[in-house]
Parts: sequence; C-alpha cells; structure tokens
Amino acid sequence: MVGHPQDSYLQALKPIYGLKKSPGYWWQTYYDYQISDLELKQSSLDPCLFFKKKDGKIIGLIGNLVDDAIITGNEELINHEAQKCQRFDVKKKVEYFLMKFGGMTIAEEEYDFSISQQEYANSLQKISVNSLNERDLKHLPGQLAYIASSTRPDVAFNYAWLSKVKASGSSVEHVKMHNSSVDHLKKNQ
Repeated sequence: MVGHPQDSYLQALKPIYGLKKSPGYWWQTYYDYQISDLELKQSSLDPCLFFKKKDGKIIGLIGNLVDDAIITGNEELINHEAQKCQRFDVKKKVEYFLMKFGGMTIAEEEYDFSISQQEYANSLQKISVNSLNERDLKHLPGQLAYIASSTRPDVAFNYAWLSKVKASGSSVEHVKMHNSSVDHLKKNQ
C-alpha cells in the first residue's frame, strides 16, 4: 500500500460484500493471485480457467466459479498453492476423486481427470412435435447452450442454429433439431 510500511494492515470499516463492485474487486484480487503468486496463465478459451505448464506439459489447472475454485495438479503445484493461499480466509479444502462443480462431474484418475455433464444431458427432455407451444420453443437454445459451451462442442452447431429461432418463426424442423441433439447427447457419453 502506497504510503504505508510493507508489513502494515488496514482495518476495513465497511466490508465490500454486498456492494455492487465487490465481484469485480474479488475477481481482480484472485486473478492477480493466480497470475503473480502462482505464476499461472489464463486460458484464451475460458477466462475462468488458469493453468501452469512445466517442460511443455500442463501440471495444474484452477477453475473459478464466482468465489469458488477447483484445483488439480501435481504435488508441487498443490503444495505451492496451499502455502500461498494462506493470505485468504478460505474454507477447509477437501480432496475428492469424484466431485460435482458448477453442474459438472469431475473425476480424477491416476494421471488424468475427466469432466462430464452427462447428468445434465440425461435430464434434457425431447419436445413433442404434436404439442408445440411458444414457451418450449423459446427455451430450445437455452437447453443446449450450457452444455455446448462447456464440455460438448459437438452440439455447438445445433445450438447456434437454434439460437436464431424466434418463437413466431419456429417450425417442426427446429424441434427435430433439438430432439436429435438430445438423442445424440444421451447416446454419446
């Protein structure tokens, strides 16, 4: 802090929680921590995903969701992160081999991990062509958006095509496209 000794502390008279700008402050603080303290790189595909490479191989990943983070990596990165994060008031860390995070199931294996949204995919419902209604048609793109943008780029084309749908201009073809995407997701895990 400019104008204060390096080891000094300031007492907050008003916490930032609940203020309009608090998410931005938290993001900047945690972003700086991941880039500077942990020496991670931000993914160009997802701004909430950070990674660290060593000798050309990814040795760790940190995914952020609001004020939660999921961390996986080799022992060196995990120990380094545990040491550096002591400046934050963090909840107890729990180690999982299988966990749910942000609607995804993450499974850690011996040398790898997998991310799946199969539970969400299985919950998607097909729409009956015989009972088309405006509400169902408006929700067609949204049902595929989350999964297409997170773990299943194979349905991204269908999602993009359905995103152009306007309720008044929807047709049986739009419903068939949606239903074929649901079938595809359930069959191809």
